Amino acid sequence: KAICEYHSVVRIACKDDEKIEFAKMTMDFDKEFLGTIENERAVLLHLNIPTRGLREDMAIRLSSLVVKVDDTRVTYDEQ
Repeated sequence: KAICEYHSVVRIACKDDEKIEFAKMTMDFDKEFLGTIENERAVLLHLNIPTRGLREDMAIRLSSLVVKVDDTRVTYDEQ
């Protein structure tokens, strides 16, 4: 089915460094912003998530991140 709205809460933690904190982020994409995403299609998003304890010269491996996506709600386009 085609998707026209997406909502969820994203939490990120760094398991290698507890001093690095990521802000909780609410993703709230309504039909006006998202449009209609057809079945088997994708949207690329670049998200600016505020952090504490992260310096510009630091590198974090993807395997060091724990990402949780909760409270997800998807609305399908009935057209």
